[in-house]
Amino acid sequence: SVLLSCGCIIDPTGKSNQTAAQFATAYKQRFGTDVAIYSAEGYDAATALIKAVEAGNTEPEKINEFLKTVSFDGAGKKIQFAENGSLATKDIFIYEVKDRTIPLLGNSAEAKPSS
Repeated sequence: SVLLSCGCIIDPTGKSNQTAAQFATAYKQRFGTDVAIYSAEGYDAATALIKAVEAGNTEPEKINEFLKTVSFDGAGKKIQFAENGSLATKDIFIYEVKDRTIPLLGNSAEAKPSS
């Protein structure tokens, strides 16, 4: 088998966390297909922006200031921003190409290839 790594998460089973499981289920119900690459990241980015606007921040500078305070468990990973605007979490996810599938093995800190 072949191992792949990516900062993105493709988790159609919701293996990574409860939010991922809820997102994967809702996504499949809505679109009739499993989550794809960057689905969770797009959802989490939109969620962060919506939180900013719901808090009354509609100007770009105010949104950026608000995003410095955001911290929540996203559909892909924990969403929290560093002072420079980058994601504070640096998760890398490991996948194994096997039998024409690419299942998530987990975060690089804990993922183990199958035998």
